[in-house]
Amino acid sequence: MSRPSPILDIRFDAWSPETTTTDTWSSQMNSQDQLTIRRRRKLSSLFKYEMVVVFQPQRQPLVLLVPRLLPQHRQQVPPQPQALRPQLPPQQHPRVQQPQRQPLVLLVLRLLPQHRQQVPPQAQALPTTATTTTNNLPAQCSSYTTITDSTRNIAYSSSSTCDTSLFSSTPTWVKFSGGAGSRIVTSASSVSVCGTDAPGWYNGAMPPVGVSNTGTVCYNWAGNNCNWSNNVQVTNCNGFYVYALIAPPTCNLRYCTT
Repeated sequence: MSRPSPILDIRFDAWSPETTTTDTWSSQMNSQDQLTIRRRRKLSSLFKYEMVVVFQPQRQPLVLLVPRLLPQHRQQVPPQPQALRPQLPPQQHPRVQQPQRQPLVLLVLRLLPQHRQQVPPQAQALPTTATTTTNNLPAQCSSYTTITDSTRNIAYSSSSTCDTSLFSSTPTWVKFSGGAGSRIVTSASSVSVCGTDAPGWYNGAMPPVGVSNTGTVCYNWAGNNCNWSNNVQVTNCNGFYVYALIAPPTCNLRYCTT
């Protein structure tokens, strides 16, 4: 069985007051194995280190590096004082002879070029864009009078009610709901329904969302499905309609709904 080719090139540079050393070696692993590297080396007459490198395929290596003072020199490092030193101005602090410092260790792990495709790059998070939809609906879509009278529905057969007592010459924005239905009927119906003698129906095009159209309400009477009429406005409020209604031309006329 052939040995797996090295995929990591590890360079270890260590510095101390007495010496500067460099370790360079190549490490071997295949795609399934975990590799552990242990190195022990004396950096100087005062220190030694133990380094453990553990890595697995597709992961960052785990590096443990422990500098250790040689036993024969451990007494040279004074223990940390427990009592607090008196507070002196900075320029009056006595100079204390520092013990020999621990080594400065630089460790660089580099993946060999032919194996760099084995480690997938980290996916970058895509920016999140928040989209806010604003409905630019006309003011009448939020300010209107609601009518729920079920006697106005085309299915109601009684008569003699007139809308001249409810509306005036000044348009009133109205929304029909509940028992009254949701809109004015759009075709002529027989007389004496929806609580009146001559029922009114909307003769015009219904607008798209956010748009107002001007149409005609006709009143069916005496064989003429538009014996009387008056203009109205209708606005599509994205789910319901509102109507700008005025008083009918005479009695007994009424806006009929469904």
